[in-house]
Amino acid sequence: MTSLTKPVVPGVPGVAASVITLPTAAKPVKPSVVQVVESIFDHQLKHSVTQIEVCPGNLGQVVDQSIEALVNTGLVYDRGGVLVGIDRDNSVHQLNASTIKFALAKIVTYAKITYVKGQIVTETIDVPKYVGETIAAMTAWVGMPRIDAIADHPFLNVNNKLIESGHSATTKTFGRFDDAKFSIPANPSKEDAAAALLDFRRILQTFEFEVAGDEAASLAAMLTAVSRPALATAPLTLIDAPMSGSGKGYLGGLMAKLAHNGTHGAKQLPDDHNEVHKVIMSALMAAKPVVFFDELAMSDIDCPAIRTLATAEIYSGRLLGVMKDVEVSTKTFVECTGNNVSPTADTARRMLHIRLNPMCENPSSRQFSYDAEADMSANRNHFVSLLLTIQRAFLLAHKRGETVKPEQAIGGFKDWDLMCRQPIIWLTGIDPCERMLTTMKSNPAKNDLLTVLAAWKVAFGDTPTKTGDALRDDVFRMTCEETIKRKPGSQISPISLGMWIKKHKGQVIDKSYFDEDASVNGVQYWAVKSV
Repeated sequence: MTSLTKPVVPGVPGVAASVITLPTAAKPVKPSVVQVVESIFDHQLKHSVTQIEVCPGNLGQVVDQSIEALVNTGLVYDRGGVLVGIDRDNSVHQLNASTIKFALAKIVTYAKITYVKGQIVTETIDVPKYVGETIAAMTAWVGMPRIDAIADHPFLNVNNKLIESGHSATTKTFGRFDDAKFSIPANPSKEDAAAALLDFRRILQTFEFEVAGDEAASLAAMLTAVSRPALATAPLTLIDAPMSGSGKGYLGGLMAKLAHNGTHGAKQLPDDHNEVHKVIMSALMAAKPVVFFDELAMSDIDCPAIRTLATAEIYSGRLLGVMKDVEVSTKTFVECTGNNVSPTADTARRMLHIRLNPMCENPSSRQFSYDAEADMSANRNHFVSLLLTIQRAFLLAHKRGETVKPEQAIGGFKDWDLMCRQPIIWLTGIDPCERMLTTMKSNPAKNDLLTVLAAWKVAFGDTPTKTGDALRDDVFRMTCEETIKRKPGSQISPISLGMWIKKHKGQVIDKSYFDEDASVNGVQYWAVKSV
């Protein structure tokens, strides 16, 4: 038994006395708390139990030493300002005051030190209640490692370093897996990468992609699935088809299996955007490697919380139950499916869009001799190794200056572009982002703005104009009805036009943009200006 402090008897310095130990029985704990703690700690505690001595006036010292004891287990982590533990199945559990108290009871002996008639009396006590409550209420803990993602397979970081099992301080990830079950060569060539791609492509042979770029996008999405713990941000994956039975969920399931070798149920997106936020926060706090939203509608695609998942490194919000404001990493592989859904407006650049199209009346009645799901289940480690071989070969070639950057970058995804998009372009000559880039160029919102800008220039030139006066021009008014209201003859008010222009203020399309020119008596004047 090790001790972190020397016995202290306030007011009695240097007392030499006999020690009397009075053990007490542990208080019963709720089974749910027991199950959580035992699932985390029972399977790999390899250190001796620590003794912490409790006496009047050393509250701060007791709390600090209790935190140190938790850190020393190597099983407790800081997840966005909340303590969590990782069990034998790589599941993440939030630790509240009760679970912290019970966990400490398994790894620490608390000894109450008192002085009675010239003797130091040591009494074994339960974990002081204030210890669990104080630690749970904190948002930062000295020495506590942070965890941003869970992995059950090795992966490469942007410097081509293979991140193996255990906790990685550089990527802030935790992995529990057998490194020997994965085979990633140290110096693969382009020929090795091509052979790996040929082998890997068998998993996609039953899917009928609408264009070649959709298969390339699928390959990039699968690279994203295995690399997500290393990526600060990554686009979401959208799998789209004309009708049910086309294989969207099946393809999504294969991608999920690559991200994490477990069972991943698809979720329906709630109608209320506040509820969407709660679903996302819950999944992120649990460090779920995969979040799978099934059968999205057009209105779901532009959900602000979904968009944030792609471009934000940190997702923040209030965590129910503990009443804390938390900031948690978004390092999870997010995929969505839907029938005839296409990202619009600002969402297009945040989604890697894949479209399946079997071109038949009843796609669900098709039969295949090859079972991709069974192959993935049996050889998942092999498929992960193939993807990492491709990625490593590219990163080596990139370092030697043997690769060419794409003509158009995807903003906000620098590391993803290097590690998931460019390897596919390098090997296949096809850009996985073709559909994304096409959608961005043909974005209806941009087309609407271009149309209104052009109509304004024809009607008013560079003359500053009020929205009320602008709508008195019949041609301009009808243009707005057709574009902004999307219904000819549907009236548009000066207020709604002003709000629409303000929303697009400063956005340059074809070298023109709307800008505020002046405000007279509270009435705003607008003008089209050129860059």
